[in-house]
Amino acid sequence: QVKNLDGDIIENDLATSIQWRGDEPSYEEVIKQKNYINDLQEGGNEVRGIETELGGIRGELTNNEKPPTQERVDELHERIQELNNQADTKLKTTLNSRENQNSQSIDFNISDLQPVPIMPPK
Repeated sequence: QVKNLDGDIIENDLATSIQWRGDEPSYEEVIKQKNYINDLQEGGNEVRGIETELGGIRGELTNNEKPPTQERVDELHERIQELNNQADTKLKTTLNSRENQNSQSIDFNISDLQPVPIMPPK
């Protein structure tokens, strides 16, 4: 049986007219790839949400007109660490979730990357 991307079976007349190359993926493999792409997009959306929150934190930390208290700075730094851990987990889970991945699993930490310094207000 031949199926389209929606999983509907293609009529025999149409299916017999297809010129096969011989290296076509199975329907199951196409669905795995489609799901992996969806997972990547979902992970990207979540990371963009984290980036947005980090931008707000940066704005608050660098606000010279209304500088945060030391207690608030400590809270924000704790939240930054939580967001880094959340991003680490999401990226690792998403990138390593692909079934039948032909490469080694990806191991990294966001905190291993070169940080962008955020100076507290004076």
